[in-house]
Amino acid sequence: MNNHWSEYWKQGHITSFGDAFKMNYQGEIKALWQHFSRSLDEHSKVLDIGTGNGAVIELIQAVSQHECVGIDLARINDEVTKNIKGHFISHVSAEKMPFKNAEFDTVISQFALEYSDVDLSLNEIYRVLKSKGKIHLVCHHESSIIVKPNRKILESGLAVKENVLTDLKALVNELINNKSSNLYKEKIEQFISSFQSLEKVSLEATNFPAFYQFITENKNVDFEQAYKLFESELELLLLRLNELKQAAENTEKLLHKIRNTQYYSEVVVTDLRDSSNGLIAVVISAEKCSGVLN
Repeated sequence: MNNHWSEYWKQGHITSFGDAFKMNYQGEIKALWQHFSRSLDEHSKVLDIGTGNGAVIELIQAVSQHECVGIDLARINDEVTKNIKGHFISHVSAEKMPFKNAEFDTVISQFALEYSDVDLSLNEIYRVLKSKGKIHLVCHHESSIIVKPNRKILESGLAVKENVLTDLKALVNELINNKSSNLYKEKIEQFISSFQSLEKVSLEATNFPAFYQFITENKNVDFEQAYKLFESELELLLLRLNELKQAAENTEKLLHKIRNTQYYSEVVVTDLRDSSNGLIAVVISAEKCSGVLN
């Protein structure tokens, strides 16, 4: 997972939503983290798992002064994080962290921990937390306004790969050789027209209709190179969306383990919703039980 995320953070994004939040998260997510930051004791030592380019740490440091450490399995962009008050470490997994026992007052994570092996990562969190230390996790949910539409895009992308990618490649070869391509055009257009109005939005998000239009309306292009680029981007999209789908499914396992082990108490689960009451994420808070061995 970390290779494509390393490339993503290298581009300079502050959040995992690209241009949707150019200047860090706003609204409900910002309010949640800043409220949590104020609830901590002054100068708490905070570990952010899956920090990316430090978005959450930047939010909590804007209203309080804590000692923050951010880790990520991917490579963090130092140019982005150099102005954020924290210490950032790349290529560190949640399942095996290079920290001492009972080093942190609080462990936080947003849209990250559910991507890990939660059995191992929760044991590690317990190890590095101080007695009565707190966890605060914002996790994907299968029914959220983030996951549901992306699952539809994943389904559309898989349909493209399984049903018409071969025809698209054949069409490209015909265009390269300046041969008649009507047979493949007809197959592809039938595929596109088979999507109903709501499904078309998901199909368009795969960039397949736009790419098809591009290669059929332009003559002076390197068709082979254009096809390779599209195929590569489609594979990356499917990889990212499948990871998201699996992470959302993993949230239930994460919550079950927190609720049903002797490691954590004071477990509170709440929905994070937007102004239209759409579900953004699930927020899981708990406290480390003292005196329990891993």
